[in-house]
Amino acid sequence: MEKIANDIRLLFDRKAVDLASKEPDISRTNSQYVPVVKKTVGYIVCGIIFDNLNQVLMMQEAKSSCFGTWYAPAGRVEPGENLTDAVKREVLEETGLLFDPLTLICVEFGSGRWYRFTFTGKTVGGSLKDSSRSDSESLQAKWISYSDIKTGKIRLRSKDILPLLELGLQYKKRSPESCHGDCLPVQIPHKRLFLRMVIAVKTDSDVKLLVKLNTLPYLPVTDIAPDDWSLFMSVFFLLRDAFGQHSMEPKICGILSVEHCGLPAAVNDGICLTCVFSLNSSDEEQLNKFVNQNYQWYSVSDPELKNLLLHSLTPGMSVPLIDLHSY
Repeated sequence: MEKIANDIRLLFDRKAVDLASKEPDISRTNSQYVPVVKKTVGYIVCGIIFDNLNQVLMMQEAKSSCFGTWYAPAGRVEPGENLTDAVKREVLEETGLLFDPLTLICVEFGSGRWYRFTFTGKTVGGSLKDSSRSDSESLQAKWISYSDIKTGKIRLRSKDILPLLELGLQYKKRSPESCHGDCLPVQIPHKRLFLRMVIAVKTDSDVKLLVKLNTLPYLPVTDIAPDDWSLFMSVFFLLRDAFGQHSMEPKICGILSVEHCGLPAAVNDGICLTCVFSLNSSDEEQLNKFVNQNYQWYSVSDPELKNLLLHSLTPGMSVPLIDLHSY
């Protein structure tokens, strides 16, 4: 089981972990489906940037559908781009400022075909775009008081930006004891959409992880079907494979890693999300009724690793994953 411990350490260090197989443990995706950016899958990036006065960098929309409204710099990832380069480009195009992303603060799942990755960080140069430089990307950019945004003193393109602004402010005011560490995407190529699951059960004295057995044990991986309306669909099918019919209700704790490369374009436009889920330990009998003996529980013995996992199970201590259609 040393491989499991090593993989978990790598994930917490924001490093790449090889998939045990190029094929997921559970696959529900039509073999004809290939994720291609801006055609069959959409990745959105967004930059939430605060200054020392708690002002937010905002841009005024030039698009006819939302002309004159305000929003954080955001847009679609282009073919051949990685996520970090994409958010740098969007911030520069829409605000005129150079952006140094420090971490993801949120990943949103809208469907198997739609994801939004929100970053925060700092500006490191450039000049703020004013109305004399308006173009098709934006009319202008301004630093706007967060309180003015919250109280409706400016007209927003959409209020869906408000929770992301709040996450950005929380991260800005963070202490190591109250917030997740820095987490940027790892540039690893994937041809498909994958979900790697860290499914944990916490008891009074132990932390156990669900693992899949092959030549070596590994963290289970499913594909994300393009028509999935919720990420819980992947989790449900994996738990059913392990336990048969069950009444377990997994809870999303957050993201440990995001792997994406984007090169070559239209070939490696897939992604791998590693997500932490918790299961209630009260139903011990059900948790040990495997119908598939290729699964088992791995008891974490290393004290440092156990503390890291307990940390990740605590609200706010992993990058938030927002499943927009879960209930």
